[in-house]
Amino acid sequence: MNNISDYHVFFTTKFTQECLEHCCFGASVSNSLANVKAGDIAFLFDGLKWVIFGPFEIISDEQCIDRRPIWGRDRRGNVRYKNRVWFRTEMAKATPMVKLYSSERDASRVSFLLNRHIVATLIANKQVNSTPMTRTEGNYLIEKALQLGNNITHNRPQIPPDLEPVFPVSVLRRPVSEAGVEVLILNKRCQGYFYEFLTSFYGQASYFNQFVLGFQRQVDVLMDAEDRLALIEIKLAKNKQDPFGQILEYLDYCLSSFRLHHNRSKTIEAIDLVALLENGNQYLEKSAISAFSRRCAEIGEKENVKIYPHTVIFKITSQSLETEICVT
Repeated sequence: MNNISDYHVFFTTKFTQECLEHCCFGASVSNSLANVKAGDIAFLFDGLKWVIFGPFEIISDEQCIDRRPIWGRDRRGNVRYKNRVWFRTEMAKATPMVKLYSSERDASRVSFLLNRHIVATLIANKQVNSTPMTRTEGNYLIEKALQLGNNITHNRPQIPPDLEPVFPVSVLRRPVSEAGVEVLILNKRCQGYFYEFLTSFYGQASYFNQFVLGFQRQVDVLMDAEDRLALIEIKLAKNKQDPFGQILEYLDYCLSSFRLHHNRSKTIEAIDLVALLENGNQYLEKSAISAFSRRCAEIGEKENVKIYPHTVIFKITSQSLETEICVT
């Protein structure tokens, strides 16, 4: 297995057998598996039986559209979960969550806290398609699964030929959505200010989509460059939610997150907060943006960390995000 992999957990409540039989996992939306690539390590959590399967090694380069009805069809006759990735099962085992939970009993150990945060993240997110794990969490799950898990039947993965990739063809042919914007970011299809912002992070920065913070709040995109983080919240013009209040809530969770602060090689010195708003969003007005900037300055002074607010306007043109900074 690749030692520099990213780690993911896939969720299902009734299709575990089909996933293991076909060595495949599918999602209903384009952003859920947008960051899953060959060499990554994944686990499959059965939210009904409370069993975690894995580790699996991802063998597909990207998510592709597969129209075989592996998981049946919905009420309208559409194939379920057609955005798919494939994996190997040679090392995989089945680990009951009670075994994972009870393997840590000394509350004074850091591994006890790590275990409880992983379990809480999995149990509370069994309704989603997928969630990323940190490298520390991924390595811990591999160790525990191989130590505690039971052997399962292995199948040989077969990726169907001539599949259509979800990106760019499928994403770009549809009307703009927040999930689609997220996929464009993860594929670095940006122009203007936001492209310059992304390239200001050095090459080893990790990109997490739908990363869980606090009380099961999922950040659209989180970038982690060890001493610097970025939280990115996407809002279309029609979205009426307050992006500034939401991203400031994420900042509070971020500052106190065990998942982010445990086992870091460097202390977090700066956090960029990016409100990425489609042109025409109601919050693109001077008073709201100024209040956001003032609040970031107050929190940065109190927490002794540099907080950089960015309000960025976007529109989709020429199959990419055209962006500019909003200056008040």
